[in-house]
Amino acid sequence: MEKLKTEKINQKKIKKKKSKNPRVLIFLGLFLLIIGIGIYCYNLFEYSKPLVEDKELIDEFFNEETINNKQIQTSVKQSTSNKYIAILEIPSISLKTGLVDFKFSGNNVDKRVQIITGSQMPNVENGNLILAAHSGTSNISYFKNLYKMQEGNEIYIYYSGTKYVYVLNNIYDVNKTGEVEIKRDPNQNALTLITCTRNSNTKQTVYIAYLKNKEQY
Repeated sequence: MEKLKTEKINQKKIKKKKSKNPRVLIFLGLFLLIIGIGIYCYNLFEYSKPLVEDKELIDEFFNEETINNKQIQTSVKQSTSNKYIAILEIPSISLKTGLVDFKFSGNNVDKRVQIITGSQMPNVENGNLILAAHSGTSNISYFKNLYKMQEGNEIYIYYSGTKYVYVLNNIYDVNKTGEVEIKRDPNQNALTLITCTRNSNTKQTVYIAYLKNKEQY
């Protein structure tokens, strides 16, 4: 009899433990949900942070030129700053972002649109401003929609108080070798955009545009 009594007590303990399991699972589920929401919010913040900073710097660029009513000159001081020296705008793909001095360490495709060394700014006669940026889906993939552009589309560069209006003239692909051959008319003021070719790991696409006109802004 005593043994049977002991077995009944053990069964009660087992039942009691089982009755706690749903609460534990609910608590664990809520804990994991909170962790998941926290991670999602953090990733969203990290993704949007460069976009917010980009907009602030664009506003600062135009505000400074309006207030000072003078050209912003490239200088050694600017090369250590993330201030924009020019703005790139492509209305057909709703892109508007800034360019930093090519001497600044932030002039890198892993951070923003990069001015390639050897480029000339738009005010140089028959010069070629060469810009490169990532395609893809990250928050630094500024050229992800270049593939939607068509010949005849306009591209704007705002620089030193002047809006330079370029028209897209030619699009071609090259092998991704670390070097890009620029095929353009040396007797015209050009703008060249370079990014990875959509749905390809071995190609890059080059977009050549020529200056149509310029105006004050």
